[in-house]
Formats: sequence, C-alpha cells, structure tokens
Amino acid sequence: MPAPALICAQIQISIKLLEKLAGIKREEPQQQRRPQRGPQGAGLGRLPLTPPDMTAFSLDPELRGALAASRRVGSLLLKAEEQEMEKVAAAADDLIRREYSTPAREVPCQRERDACINCYQHHKQDAWACAEMVDAYASCASAAYQDLTA
Repeated sequence: MPAPALICAQIQISIKLLEKLAGIKREEPQQQRRPQRGPQGAGLGRLPLTPPDMTAFSLDPELRGALAASRRVGSLLLKAEEQEMEKVAAAADDLIRREYSTPAREVPCQRERDACINCYQHHKQDAWACAEMVDAYASCASAAYQDLTA
C-alpha cells in the first residue's frame, strides 16, 4: 500500500481575520489621502530620517495607530495560538485515525497450529504421535519469521 500523500496549503492571516475570530467588531474608517512628507526629488524617494525627524515620526497619529494595531494583532495571535494548536492536533489525530489503517494480514501457520492442537487433544496419552505435526508447525514458523525479517 503506498504511503499517503502530503497536502500542502498556504494560509494568510490578516488583521480583519484575527479580529473576526476574536469577536472584535470595529467600524471601517473612511480612506483618507495621506499627505506627502519630506523632501522628494525626481527618483530620489524618501530620504533617511534624521534625529529631529524621528520625534515627528513618533508623534504621527497615523503611525501610532498602526503601532497600536500591530500590538493588538500580536496579542490576538498569542491568545489564539494555543487554541489553534489544539484544534490542529485534534484534526491531525482524527485524519490519521480515519485515513491510515494497518494492513490486515492473516496469522501465519494457522493451519499447522490448528493441526497440532487437534492432534494433542486426540492423543492425550501419546504426545509422540504428534511429532510430525509439530515439526511441520516449527518449520512453517521458521519460514514465516524469515519472510518477516527479510
């Protein structure tokens, strides 16, 4: 029986998803156009921040809001991590229990075993009468062991 195939999936977690899972309801703010900051030239992009600009950077309410949202997401992730791990472990156990089963094999040498028991029941006083069946059972067991370990 071939081994079960592994299934790969990609999961994306957004702030909205975490808030929805945590039951946090918030109103969507209306999108506002961000004002341009700092000197920009043709193709220069943003210039590195200097220490005086850092104070303006830290006082920006938009950035403070983003930082607060980031902290909220971090706390939600930590809070939900243990519960999600338990759910994933339970789902994995359930999947393994449903999908994987050990292959059924018949008991080796069952016929020879039954013949030995039957012989011993009929020849209670003469155990030597069953020597041929015992030898057949022993050779079958040795062959089955060799097949199993090979």
